[in-house]
Amino acid sequence: MNQVRKKATLSVCAIMKNEGLYLREWLEFHKLVGVERFYLYNNNSTDRTLDIVRPYRENHEVVLTNWSVQNGQQMKAYNHFLQKYKNESKWIAFIDLDEFLFPTEKNDLREILEEFPDVPAIGVNWLIFGTSGYEKKPKGLQIENFTKRAKEDFQANLNFKCIVRSEFTIECMTPHHFVYVNDGVAVSENYEKLSAKVSPQHSVKKLRINHYFTRSMEESLNKIKRGRATVNHKRKIGELKYHDRNEVEDLTIQRYIPKLKKSLAVFEREKDGVTTLEESNSLLTIGNLGKVVLENQILQLTGWIVSLILIPVSGFKVWIGGEEYKDFKQTLGIKSPRIKKARPRLKGAEKARFCLEIPLNKIHRESYQDLLIILIPMLGNFEGSVLIDVFNPSRKIPSEEYISQIDRNSSVDFQSNAFKWLGYLIQRTGLKPTDSILDIGCGIGEIAYGLTYYLTPKARYEGIEFSEKAIDWAQQEITPRKSNFNFQYQDIFHPIYNSKGTIPMKKLIFPYAEASFDAICISNLFTHLSSIDMRHYFQQIQRVIKVGGKCLFACFLINSESQQLMTDGKSSQHLVYEIEGGFCLDPELPEKTIGFQESLIIDWIKESGLTVVGKYYGSWCGRKSFTHQDLLILQKKN
Repeated sequence: MNQVRKKATLSVCAIMKNEGLYLREWLEFHKLVGVERFYLYNNNSTDRTLDIVRPYRENHEVVLTNWSVQNGQQMKAYNHFLQKYKNESKWIAFIDLDEFLFPTEKNDLREILEEFPDVPAIGVNWLIFGTSGYEKKPKGLQIENFTKRAKEDFQANLNFKCIVRSEFTIECMTPHHFVYVNDGVAVSENYEKLSAKVSPQHSVKKLRINHYFTRSMEESLNKIKRGRATVNHKRKIGELKYHDRNEVEDLTIQRYIPKLKKSLAVFEREKDGVTTLEESNSLLTIGNLGKVVLENQILQLTGWIVSLILIPVSGFKVWIGGEEYKDFKQTLGIKSPRIKKARPRLKGAEKARFCLEIPLNKIHRESYQDLLIILIPMLGNFEGSVLIDVFNPSRKIPSEEYISQIDRNSSVDFQSNAFKWLGYLIQRTGLKPTDSILDIGCGIGEIAYGLTYYLTPKARYEGIEFSEKAIDWAQQEITPRKSNFNFQYQDIFHPIYNSKGTIPMKKLIFPYAEASFDAICISNLFTHLSSIDMRHYFQQIQRVIKVGGKCLFACFLINSESQQLMTDGKSSQHLVYEIEGGFCLDPELPEKTIGFQESLIIDWIKESGLTVVGKYYGSWCGRKSFTHQDLLILQKKN
């Protein structure tokens, strides 16, 4: 039975294959110009297309049909739409994913459609855009990068696509031509009859389609490999070269860019269906709080911050000792040659430093030991990733000698990692100071160290570790000072962490009652477990976490994008040896580093009764990200 949907004024019907790189931009742009719903036919995509459309489907903005037809895919998809869905919209635009339909002067397509109350369809001419000189795919928006097009008298521009009236439309004959009731015909924006594939005259005074036929040369070659949806044969290089026209610079579409960037920022907040966690936080930034100094009762905070999206950092929200400070001086955009040298590919790194001068209140002036400082970068109305530090800390950290003995990172990394994960837990899982948390694979106590500055005595921390040597420091230095922090060793066999362990990993039963924890954290272990062990852990997590509780863990997710980046040599992890469910670094010792197929991990999580409510891809394979490993957030819904 079809779902009953509110009738839309304007919808789009399109067929797509592996358009994930530009899909968000295309959807958000057409929402801006008045499209209310999208009917998308997925033609065997192998990229992240399904992940990208998921939140739009949940918001009832996208109706998705998996479409595996082999011949004449596009016309058959269009006719399927006309038979099943056409009455759900007054007007339907039939366009492709490389076509951007918009009004030339007005801002909303529906305003133009009101001028054509009695026509069966309006034909909208193309404007063919070329590569604009790009050999490789450039970063950023395609409507911002590809600005050069053919002259209006270029023959291919006479092609048009139709916006049809549902009540008058019977059948699709070609992507450009439909059959209408009473032998009706489409008209141009000038009311000229359009009875053929091409229009007698080219006109884009009211409506236009920017057709990014080639994009970059690299993408043109990929388009050849992908094939066409209209017929079952490959695009020819000559056809692409013919359409690579760059005679005229045309910036008409760019008036939408500011709003589009904001819309995409909102999407980043809500991507992959993470609406429950993403209502206020986006992790749109990367940075560091480097130095904290108290001078003349003024707390001076210096560090660096860079936006990972197109909206710049505009300031900070500041919490010190659990209280928000609003009256302070902040200076942004200070020159930062060291940051630029360390991160030459990071846009904005040349002016990334900031300085905050905060007059402390009386309580904090008189008692400033162990002051927890939380900075939230603001990008307009959006929040970036928190920066955390502690002023005048009293807790010890492990010595470099101790850390080196157990083959871990430096003591500097110990403290920075502790505060980084504290930020993840606060911002990503909503961890409260009074919550109970389980830290699986707690190691030498990095996560616990950060939490000692955040959790109150009413809270509960439990850490499980499989290396008796690793857990010594935490048991000796943290528990005696924080009695609500408990660490325990489990004699579990693991070829790296505990090669003499007596209990198989898949036999471990977490030594806690059902529904014991508000949050669970796994910072490193899941890149060193087999598929069988990981599935067992998901079952145990589901058992001991409370309803509504969240689990945050790091992993390496293998999907088409990360595989391509590894193939291109951009990954720090050479995961090329196939194992059950994924790939590893060393076939002789797979647990050294393992990455699993993303789709399989999602299935295992669902099998356990948990739900993925957050997903953030890391920089491990060459992406630009705030996190190195990929992060997943799970929730026990019921």
